Formats: sequence, C-alpha cells, structure tokens
Amino acid sequence: MSVNNTVVDTYTGFTGNVPDINNGNGYADYLLGNFPPFSATDQVQFSFRDANDGPEMIFVASTPSSTVPEPATLTHLGLGLLCACFARRRRS
Repeated sequence: MSVNNTVVDTYTGFTGNVPDINNGNGYADYLLGNFPPFSATDQVQFSFRDANDGPEMIFVASTPSSTVPEPATLTHLGLGLLCACFARRRRS
C-alpha cells in the first residue's frame, strides 16, 4: 500500500500447497486492516498481483467507529432515574 507515492505497508500472502501454475479460478478473500489514519487529500493505492487465476475484484469497506458514552452522561442518567424513583415513592 502506498500513500502519496510512498510505500507505507506491505503484505505477503502465505505459501500454500497449491502450485503457482494452477491456483484456481475462484475468488480469494483478504481482509487488511489496522491502517494508519489518512488525510482527506491523501492518494492511497493498493496493488495486487497474481492473487489467483480468476478475475480480480476489490471491495473497500470501512467499519463505523462505535461511540462510547462518557462517564458523566451515565452518571446524569443514573441520578435522573434515582430521583424519579424517589419522587414516585413519595407520591404513593
């Protein structure tokens, strides 16, 4: 993988028991991850060579980051529920 024409990461696949002269014509799945963050203006290039004898199809996907609530938010929620319970208890 290169970013702005500078190679930043490489991946070499495993050596399997299938000879290079007949490595199938199906699809191979590769999941590459843990990349450094990119700037919106970066030019990112992925290169695959001789992955298999079939057609090469590349899909790029990202996983959404999960938002974690802050401790203060949970504290306020807990205090609000506690106050609501006490208010209900006083009325009954």
